[in-house]
Amino acid sequence: QFVLKECDVVFNALHGGIGENGKLQAVLDVYNIKYTGSDSFSSMLSMDKVHTKEELAKWYNNKIDNCFINNPEDQILVEEPKIDGISGELAYKNGKFVCASTRGNGKIGVKINDAFLTCIKRNIDDYSDDVKVRGEFYIEKIYNIERDPEDQEPLRNICSGALKRKDKSFIHSKVRFIAYQLIVDGYKYETDKLDRLKELGFNTVPYNKFRNVDEAWEGFELYEKTIRE
Repeated sequence: QFVLKECDVVFNALHGGIGENGKLQAVLDVYNIKYTGSDSFSSMLSMDKVHTKEELAKWYNNKIDNCFINNPEDQILVEEPKIDGISGELAYKNGKFVCASTRGNGKIGVKINDAFLTCIKRNIDDYSDDVKVRGEFYIEKIYNIERDPEDQEPLRNICSGALKRKDKSFIHSKVRFIAYQLIVDGYKYETDKLDRLKELGFNTVPYNKFRNVDEAWEGFELYEKTIRE
């Protein structure tokens, strides 16, 4: 408790357990201490993973029972692949790129040295107000294969290192950015925002829509059979 009170900001680098399931975030919230990463509620929901069709049905029915889903017959299930990279946010003003940062908790992030990144779209059309685009910085698997098939260094670590470099390196050309959220008003569904991002020229997360759990699970099994980047 004493140590926490001495902290201005907690940089959460824990992987798994209380670092990801919302418990640590909840403690920090009690002491009104700022921290990087998602908030307690979002972290808790993200840990609610399923591994079988039965578990997916149970999860979906639980959301209905707890009023997270109204009128289930009118709902559409949306599946997107998880890109294992570094969450980031691009800021634009009057259609011009301003800066890039790690996502943090939506309030606190770490500025990225974007000068050498070729994956960042520098201009967007049709927006005169401030716009933010959230997504994932990542490096494709082919990089490890071409570099050294016997030494598979975690691509997430390589990407993180590239984003922190202050000098120009060939690794900057290997970093990709894929967008999954447009922070702007005027859209009813998140999929509409994804479609708009694609129209603006961003590399976007692919998604599929399904009417029920059976269709969603079939879509997942089909995806598992494909070769992912």
